[in-house]
Amino acid sequence: MKKLIVFAICTLLTACGGGGSDKEQGDATKATQQRPEMKPITNIKMGRNINVLFLHSKTTDAADYFSDEELKISFDKVKGILKYNGIINNYSVNYAQYENSYSSKDMLDLYVKQNIYPEDKALSESNWMQIKQNRDLINKSDIIINRVSFDKASTNGGFWGAGTNSIGYTPFLSQITDLRKDIKYFNSPYDKGDISYDYPHNNALDSAFKLSGYDRILAHEFIHALGYAAHDNGVEYHSAELLSERTIEDVKYFENRPANDYSYGDLFSVMGDATFSLMLSPSAIDFLGGNLDSVSIYNNNLVSLKPGQVIKVFLKQDKKVTHGITYDNIYYLTISKMKSGGYTNTLNGNVYFDGGDHSIQGNLNGLILRLVKTEISRESTPSTILLDAMPPLNDLTYTLQIKHGIVIGKIVNIEYLYEDEDTSKIKVSYL
Repeated sequence: MKKLIVFAICTLLTACGGGGSDKEQGDATKATQQRPEMKPITNIKMGRNINVLFLHSKTTDAADYFSDEELKISFDKVKGILKYNGIINNYSVNYAQYENSYSSKDMLDLYVKQNIYPEDKALSESNWMQIKQNRDLINKSDIIINRVSFDKASTNGGFWGAGTNSIGYTPFLSQITDLRKDIKYFNSPYDKGDISYDYPHNNALDSAFKLSGYDRILAHEFIHALGYAAHDNGVEYHSAELLSERTIEDVKYFENRPANDYSYGDLFSVMGDATFSLMLSPSAIDFLGGNLDSVSIYNNNLVSLKPGQVIKVFLKQDKKVTHGITYDNIYYLTISKMKSGGYTNTLNGNVYFDGGDHSIQGNLNGLILRLVKTEISRESTPSTILLDAMPPLNDLTYTLQIKHGIVIGKIVNIEYLYEDEDTSKIKVSYL
């Protein structure tokens, strides 16, 4: 059921275009024999048949229920984002409504003051859940989307969060004995008055494609439910650290740094902040079963990065022992070009500071570099960190520009040499 994804492994005198000495060629052969697999072990596959149930309620002070057609439009946007990233499955969708006995403020208080996910409590207490036919409908589903309409004014604009499939998230539903325990539940609250806005820089999507902030969250949580448990993180541009100081220990940095310092920080990914685009990181696409066109590098090389292609650069491997089980951690770097069609001239207005143009147009020719850590001894999801190549490296943020280089963790130097038509030439040098 899982598609076999073949990785093109480059040696020095083959298709990647690299030259090299006999000694380097010998090192390359040795590296080939010892190289680890830079992909998590997973049973996630493409083309799955997935049954989705849209459960919708509204708080007592919220606007009317959504119709099935409105919910369908919302889910079609999610499928559009997935298709844009090459994640395609077969979905059968059912719709149902139930009465919610809580106000918007009551639900927010449950979450903030009692640490209770209110959607779980509201659904478990509903009359709808008491009907066996409805519980049977749940048991036929693979993913449950619990969408609650609320009144943002009654919560001072508060958003009580979303979660995916854990006893901590569904303690009340988990107490219902005849419900399947392996169903993926998640909530995605919605303010019906929220205004959708364009993502005009995603020309692969329909020109009329509009997405509210809540629909983007719906897409984010649905991708979690598909099996991608991580976030695509990032290092904030306004960090007090200088790039030259930070990159020396990048691998160590994203292991030990408090998660809230960079969580959601990949601004080019739906599983990050998604400020700039609706892309997914290469590791997310890879893990979800997408057909990622990648070249894996384990030794010095000159690589041609073609449109739509990703370079995976091995950094290091170490082991950890948890409860007597040994896990292999693989650290690698992904290098990709930004999807370039149809971007607007600026991001959320004129973005210009530190003497540089930080518009999306200013970054179009750059490379996006992401650090990835994955456990390969069991099914796991990579942790992805976006490197923002910031001044003094160059005058642009988030991307590595032509004729610039960056040293990662004292392990490897990545140099963006030049652009040959639509192909980028990247030099990878192990230190």
